Amino acid sequence: MKLIVTTIITLGAAVGFVLLTAQDPGYVVLARAPYVVRMPLALFVMAVVAGFAALYLLFNFLAGVLRAPGRLRRWREQRGRASAQFHTVQGYAGLIEGDWPEAERQLLSKLQYNQLPLLNYLGAAYSAQQQGHLRRRDRYLDEALERHPKQRLAISLTRARLHCQAGEIPAAREVLEKLRPVAPRSVPAARLLADIYRDQQDWQALAMLMPALARLKAFPPEQLAERKREAYVRYLGSAGAPPRGRPAQRFKSLPGAVQKDPAVTAGYCAQLIAAGEHTLAEKTLRKALNRRWDAKLAGLYGRADTSFVDDQIKLAESWAKKYGHHPDLTLTLARLYRRARQFEKARGLFMRAISEGAPEPARAELGSLLEDMGDKDAALRCYRQGLAALTPPPPGDAEPLPAPDAPPLEGGEAGVMPAVR
Repeated sequence: MKLIVTTIITLGAAVGFVLLTAQDPGYVVLARAPYVVRMPLALFVMAVVAGFAALYLLFNFLAGVLRAPGRLRRWREQRGRASAQFHTVQGYAGLIEGDWPEAERQLLSKLQYNQLPLLNYLGAAYSAQQQGHLRRRDRYLDEALERHPKQRLAISLTRARLHCQAGEIPAAREVLEKLRPVAPRSVPAARLLADIYRDQQDWQALAMLMPALARLKAFPPEQLAERKREAYVRYLGSAGAPPRGRPAQRFKSLPGAVQKDPAVTAGYCAQLIAAGEHTLAEKTLRKALNRRWDAKLAGLYGRADTSFVDDQIKLAESWAKKYGHHPDLTLTLARLYRRARQFEKARGLFMRAISEGAPEPARAELGSLLEDMGDKDAALRCYRQGLAALTPPPPGDAEPLPAPDAPPLEGGEAGVMPAVR
């Protein structure tokens, strides 16, 4: 449109000029001694216009020659970017298809023209690892970090995941532990580090990481609670974890809310009992059960072997009145009565606990009690039943195991909870 307008204006000006000069052509005189040049005005104007046009074309040609290298360079870059984009697409297609050598070759082609070389380096690192070339993998990741230092989080996470995939767990842990101070809010880094600690059974490190996992909501609530219990319970049971010494020292180092968790308390008290600190275990269990009833803790209470077993029996019987009968509590009472050498009551309670679904080791305890009472035949039958319960029966032959035969308790039928006195 602009060319048409310019052409019309030019033609109109030319026609007007011709009509003007036809009536009065006029002359232009150029004099410089000893020469004098005389020409018509129209010819002079045409010569001036032609001269300006020639100069314009000349300068335009020279400018084009000077700009030619830049234009050629931009054309090559544009063509290189298009080629780099094509190679990137081909490379990721190779990744999807599992053609690792071709994917690596394509991703590294025309890399100097690629506007997003980070993706190519990460893809090439993955391809190199799939071929077993771990040094090439590390080189690609180092080059990616050198060219994109602001993307350290993404590159480090990729490096850690590749280390894990290659079975290089210590190397992955080192990468993530260096990354944590730099990116403390990274949920993927925290999750991956928690999984590594768990696989390595480094319960102390996992326990220290738990507050950050809770703050970041790195796992769903139920899964986080389960992982927290496992970490703290295993930490209490790790003899080599600082603070060294008695389990009580490690338990006191835990947060107050964690100490009140029944599962953590149960693990701690189990460690106390294993270490022979029965009095402290009884005290801890008693406080925990008075604060919040828990059947597992009640079942553990009977394993605390103290010098005041009669007081323990009274306390356990008060729990039975308040919370009702439960296999774990019945088993606790049986253990306590046995330590108090009230064997008949203990036997009835063991039988009742077994009939209520107490863990199978209760049969072995009952067998030991019967053996102490001199009833070796009944003890042998009890041992056999416990062994059979631990051995999976053939398909179709599974039948519930009966409770061992025993004479009735004094003042009631066999297996009935004795009256509280």
